[in-house]
Amino acid sequence: MDRKPEQHGFLHCIGATQTFDYRRGDVVDQILKFVDNKPEPKLPYIIDCIGSLEGTLRPLTKIAQPGSIVAVMLPVILRDATVDEEPEYEMDVGRVLVGEWAGGVEVRGVRTHFYLSNEYFKQNLQPEIVPKLLEDGVITPNRYRVVEGSSAVERAQRAVDILRNKDVSGERLVWRIAEEDV
Repeated sequence: MDRKPEQHGFLHCIGATQTFDYRRGDVVDQILKFVDNKPEPKLPYIIDCIGSLEGTLRPLTKIAQPGSIVAVMLPVILRDATVDEEPEYEMDVGRVLVGEWAGGVEVRGVRTHFYLSNEYFKQNLQPEIVPKLLEDGVITPNRYRVVEGSSAVERAQRAVDILRNKDVSGERLVWRIAEEDV
């Protein structure tokens, strides 16, 4: 699922059979209609790469069925950051939406960026494994947007504003830290 229709073409190119705009009010009904003729659990594996309490998890409670396994990238976002408020997170997916999942749905929190605790991955993931996966076409790098500004502080602030306003989807933000070429 992605909120930007222009992303849907890219998602089809990398193997998606169907895409949905998760911001639409009827997205749950669209998904349930799409999987209507499949055996239960209609979606045995669900990956939530956003982990937003209201934006993604609550709708998934209406989609997951007994036997579904839902993997949620941690932390769960309880409240997004705004100009006036700090974000609020939860690292234990079992403490959110208690009693709202159908019986028999397994919800798992998935921690990312902890590969350094595995000695093999620490030594090999970035210098060898990822380049080989890229070379073989197994993975594709995300698109990126260069954030411009007259100083590192201005570029960083613009990037934060883009994130807070949710003006980015399907791409990474990149900005120069050093003022001179390295």
